[in-house]
Amino acid sequence: MAHGTFLDVDPGPVTVRGSLNDPVSSTVVVVVEGFHDELLDQIEAIYRNSYGAYYRVALGMLRDREKAHDAVQEAFARAVRGRTSFRREGSLRGWIWRSLTRVCADELRMLEPRVHAVPQPVEAVEADESVRVAVALLPERQRWAIFLRYYADLSYDEIADVLEVERGTVAATLHAARKSLLPTLEEVAR
Repeated sequence: MAHGTFLDVDPGPVTVRGSLNDPVSSTVVVVVEGFHDELLDQIEAIYRNSYGAYYRVALGMLRDREKAHDAVQEAFARAVRGRTSFRREGSLRGWIWRSLTRVCADELRMLEPRVHAVPQPVEAVEADESVRVAVALLPERQRWAIFLRYYADLSYDEIADVLEVERGTVAATLHAARKSLLPTLEEVAR
């Protein structure tokens, strides 16, 4: 017996298991006699073990719990639907992270005027809000690098895989982001 998630084939006789009360276990798992999809199993394992990291990054980017949850669900649904196009020379986790970055970028484009509103002066805003606003004003690649490094705790190599750039580009991008954030961080530290 094998199991998978979001099967897009007619599976015949099936058993469904899972709970809709918890975002991590709300994935509907379909058990199909004689059907085994190793990649589907790996995607499901990543979902179950790393949902929190994907959610934290999506929440940091979208600033809305429901949209963040929906973005993670959509990223994994895309991974499941597109698993046959996955090239094995890259990391499956990185491939799913790329999917999440695209889902969030699409959502941010729809929210653009609201997300990038002009912030109030630093002294009129709480410290956490000041940093959030400063990060939100970074160029997109720098924001993603910051979130993937500090929210998801990805290595430079993993970030390079997600952003589809060289490791040195990640280092330079993070350096530029930190340099841009330094005045805000110094102001908050006072």
